[in-house]
Amino acid sequence: MPRGGETSEQPETATDLRRRAQQIWRLIGGVTAQGDRDRLREFAEELEARAAEQEQGGQDQHARHIPLAEHSVAALRAKAENYREMAMTATTEAVRARLQRLAARFDALADQRVQAAGH
Repeated sequence: MPRGGETSEQPETATDLRRRAQQIWRLIGGVTAQGDRDRLREFAEELEARAAEQEQGGQDQHARHIPLAEHSVAALRAKAENYREMAMTATTEAVRARLQRLAARFDALADQRVQAAGH
C-alpha cells in the first residue's frame, strides 16, 4: 500500500509545492556538503517555479504535473536509477540514505505495477 501520498491522484497544488520547497529550504541549513546543498537548492527553486507557474495559470499552457500513479514502470525505474546516481555522489551519509530510500520507493512502486499487471 502506498505511503505518504506517494501516488497522489491529484496534481500538487501551488500551496503543496511551496510547502515542499519550504521543507527543503529548512533541510539545507543542516547539510554541510556544498554539492548536496546546491542540489537541494535547485530542487527547492524548481518547486517554487512550478508553484508560481500554477498560480499564474501556466499549468494549462505547459505540461502538467503527472502523478506517480500515471507513470509507466519504465519511468519509475528511470527515476529510481536517477536517485541512485545522485546517492553515489552525495557527500553526506544522511543525504545518501535519503536518496537511496527514494530510489527504493520508486522501485517498489514499479514492482507493484508489474505484479498488478500480471507480468
